Amino acid sequence: MLDNDQAVKKLYLTHFNSPLKTVQPLHGSGSNRNYFILSTLKEKYIACCSQNLDENKLFIKLSEIANANGVNVPKILAINKSKNIYIQSFEGDVDLLTEVKTNGWNPITITLYKKAIEELIAFRKVIETKKSILKKINGSFNRTFVLHDLFYFKFYFLDFLKINYNKGELIALFEHIARQFENKYTTLIYRDFQARNILINDGKLSLIDFQGAMPGPHTYDLVSLLWQAQAKMPHAIKAELKAYYFDNYKKSNGIDINIQNFEQEYQWNVLVRILQTLGAYGLKGLVEDKSHFKNSIALALENLKWVITNFDFNVDLKSHFSVITNSDFISKFESRITNNAPLKIEINSFSYKNGIPVDTSGNGGGFVFDMRGILNPGRFEKYKKHSGLDSDVIAFLETETKMSAFISHIKKTIDISIIDYIERGFDHLMINFGCTGGQHRSVYAAEKISAYISAEYGLEVIVKHTNQENWLR
Repeated sequence: MLDNDQAVKKLYLTHFNSPLKTVQPLHGSGSNRNYFILSTLKEKYIACCSQNLDENKLFIKLSEIANANGVNVPKILAINKSKNIYIQSFEGDVDLLTEVKTNGWNPITITLYKKAIEELIAFRKVIETKKSILKKINGSFNRTFVLHDLFYFKFYFLDFLKINYNKGELIALFEHIARQFENKYTTLIYRDFQARNILINDGKLSLIDFQGAMPGPHTYDLVSLLWQAQAKMPHAIKAELKAYYFDNYKKSNGIDINIQNFEQEYQWNVLVRILQTLGAYGLKGLVEDKSHFKNSIALALENLKWVITNFDFNVDLKSHFSVITNSDFISKFESRITNNAPLKIEINSFSYKNGIPVDTSGNGGGFVFDMRGILNPGRFEKYKKHSGLDSDVIAFLETETKMSAFISHIKKTIDISIIDYIERGFDHLMINFGCTGGQHRSVYAAEKISAYISAEYGLEVIVKHTNQENWLR
């Protein structure tokens, strides 16, 4: 059986004439799908690997319909026989969230958000014909679905953090919230319409990750866009974009919407979306230790705090969520990213055959982690000529060894020094990872910890693989 990157290469070579230069895994997704960037000398493509065949078929069909009707989504260019891998067009490497973080809330950014709203309304309209199959595969956003999301929040956030609460009262609250979603919705919703799923290329927007579409309350998508924690959208702009959506939705559908019903539905969706995302941040950020999600928790809690203070739900939400919206509690999750710390991190992978790298900074060295207690991929013929940079070796280390547990302990260990060094104004810290050949385990660990430090602290990190010239090839 071929590894994912090898299977992707095979599919590419079967359908394209241009020589393939690189196959680079894309990390950071919150899903179980694996993505790769395929690069030639002139073009880029995206490959997706997923064993959820129903989801794959649905994405492919929706892409076909949307493209045929002038909605900007990726074009499907190749599909393997098993339909667990497909290659799609590359729609750009800048998403709307990155645009906001880079340029702030200026008129151009707001215009892009308005374009996104127009694309959303158009997309939902053209996929109406697939409503029955969307419902069959993904279900409907109804009372049962909402309860699922609320218990997701309970298990992965409240319970994981050992928050004290009255179980009976909390479940009664969940029942009350879920009853607001007993309607049999005729509208299709995108389900995860947030700025990271909207790509920008020369001012044109393209929508991705829409395979979760289902019947549901149309304001849910608007809420997903406006209340994304990392975007930090000012409330005045939320109001402006909400009004823009309201007007465009009415015009597009040729219907008159009751503003009071719209506002009521909108507010309940805000509450449910925030609680659902806190559940996701708990799973991806706290349980799986992914920095992007963990760094979003404080922002989502601030959103929840604002909502229960300013929206009227005719139910006492403050008493239920007072602990997690307390300022001291929120401060525990505030991002540690700092833009003005002088600290630079030097990370090396090395082979013990050549000795531990020398610290030339004059500080006498730092951490040295011996990775030789982890099962060596180099023992297996298929991995010998690959390195810790290759996706098949990465998958092996993460699924067949104790590497993930080791990396988790390393993070906790270096955190103590990094925080202390930042507070004391130090400018250098060396972290070394050694293994037998300096090719697999140490390389993986160096890259993993580099990504962690960059995401968690925003510090400059320099990575050197000191034995790269001697890797087996």
